[in-house]
Amino acid sequence: MIDQDDPDPNRRYKGFYGVIGRRPMVSPDGIRWTLLETSVLPSSDESNMSYDRAHKTFIATLKRGGPFGRSHRIWTSRDFTE
Repeated sequence: MIDQDDPDPNRRYKGFYGVIGRRPMVSPDGIRWTLLETSVLPSSDESNMSYDRAHKTFIATLKRGGPFGRSHRIWTSRDFTE
């Protein structure tokens, strides 16, 4: 996704890397990506990410197994690193 609000042009694009577990990554152009040194976000085969511009918050839904079958987890971050 493109982030128009980040003052660092090297972090203009944001996304996730990985199939089982997601790691945040950033890019200046959407072509060359850098993995961020953060914890792996636990997930299975599907995730979605959006940005709430009014609250300046990144929101990701991550699908994974749970004690009763499939479940979803929500991850939020104000700076895309926490």
